Amino acid sequence: MQTFNERLEWNLIRLQEELATERWHPGGYTEFWIRDPKERLISAAPYPDRVVHHALMNVLEPVFEPPFIFNSYACRPRGVGFQPAALAATPAVPGSAAGWKPTPRAVGHMKGTPAAVDRFQQTQRGGGW
Repeated sequence: MQTFNERLEWNLIRLQEELATERWHPGGYTEFWIRDPKERLISAAPYPDRVVHHALMNVLEPVFEPPFIFNSYACRPRGVGFQPAALAATPAVPGSAAGWKPTPRAVGHMKGTPAAVDRFQQTQRGGGW
């Protein structure tokens, strides 16, 4: 990251040229284990690839996000279900959730089997999908 940012303009122009000429190829991922709170393998893309990923998401997300059903929160923008809040980490609120609270759109549509059953019943009564 630091090396990329030291020559930021040059690196961005190089990425743009590689994308425009279809010469860009993703780099190899770095894998490492974390234990927070459970053990899992993380695969991290090289920093220049993450720049490309974010550029693509800036273009594609406004196209693909609106039709998505709001009951799904996996890999979705935080604004879909959560917003910044003064929420401290406690035994009931893990550190990863601290600082976020449900948006009005998410209230009543939280995950869990009872919420899923309730949402299914609502869509069946309303003729939704």
